[in-house]
Amino acid sequence: ADVGRVWMCIEVCVGLPGNRIKESKQRYAELAETGYLPAVKKTIQLVIETDKTHQAVVWLEEAVRMGDATSLALLAKAYAGNYPKTRVEKDLVKSYSYYLNYLDAMGADRLAGTRKRIEKEEQAVKEQLSETQIADAEKLHQEYRENHTVMLFEIPWKLSLINN
Repeated sequence: ADVGRVWMCIEVCVGLPGNRIKESKQRYAELAETGYLPAVKKTIQLVIETDKTHQAVVWLEEAVRMGDATSLALLAKAYAGNYPKTRVEKDLVKSYSYYLNYLDAMGADRLAGTRKRIEKEEQAVKEQLSETQIADAEKLHQEYRENHTVMLFEIPWKLSLINN
């Protein structure tokens, strides 16, 4: 885990020459394979930037499995058809369940502006669903909720890079 933070800091703080960028990307992918969430999130960013967007959804799903709130919101948007860089097939039931998971986990006391935007997106998806689809999405939401803890991970990592 500390190796991942060092690599992230090197790239962010110092910058890498062209020949080291490829090595850096490979290292992120290796760390992501171990389940290190900061590396998973950086890999998502890199595959989207390099237009290998089919891989982005795989990594976003992995981050969601690990409980990452930001990835929940991004996948909800992608499955609604509103995040074209991911090239994911539209799935409104899954989108709605991810929105429910995000909103439930984040609560109403934090990130008020983001919450309002996400609530609007969630409502737009819900309006397109039948009652049966809403019930299916709510079931997926409950299953996820029973088996996962969702957290917003970015803030502690940014602070740990500064403090270490």
